[in-house]
Amino acid sequence: MPAGRHEVDWEVLHNADPAVGITEFVEARNGGLVVMATHGRSGLARVALGSVAARVVRDHTGLTLVVRSRDLEE
Repeated sequence: MPAGRHEVDWEVLHNADPAVGITEFVEARNGGLVVMATHGRSGLARVALGSVAARVVRDHTGLTLVVRSRDLEE
């Protein structure tokens, strides 16, 4: 691979708990950087709906980059 380039991969995961599925998938491949988009909910909406991104950040032993989805639109 040429200098300054990085291999990027993606996968569609099927797990009843998305946070567990993501974390297990990445850990099984010796970690790496996880990049996720989030709705950026807070307060009662976050409590009621949960936060997959927050759980992946907490449970993943490697690096996780989280970007609010509305920031991607700008």
